[in-house]
Amino acid sequence: MILDQMLNLLKIVYREDLSPAYALDFDEEGNAYIGMGSFMAKLDKEGNEISWRKTSYDNWMILYIKGYIFVAANEMTGMYFRQSLYVLDKHLRDIFRMTT
Repeated sequence: MILDQMLNLLKIVYREDLSPAYALDFDEEGNAYIGMGSFMAKLDKEGNEISWRKTSYDNWMILYIKGYIFVAANEMTGMYFRQSLYVLDKHLRDIFRMTT
C-alpha cells in the first residue's frame, strides 16, 4: 500500500505470484526495496516496478544505507538453514555475502 502523509490510501501494489512482504526500506529518492520470501523488488515512489529478482535465500530484513542494501536472510546450506548477510547495490546485484 502507498499512503500519503495523512495516511490516506493512494495505491495498492499487488502481484498474485508473490508472498507477503517481510522486509522493506527506502532510499533517499523514495524508492522502496522489498523482500518477499525468495524474491526482491525495487519500486519507485509511485509503486512502479524498477527491478525484480528471485533470490536463493529468504529475505527477512532489509536496510538501505548510502547506496547499499543490506539483507539479513535464511539460506539452506547442505541440510541446515544458515543466517546470511548479503550486500547488494541499488540495482539488486550481489556485492558481498557472509554466512554463519
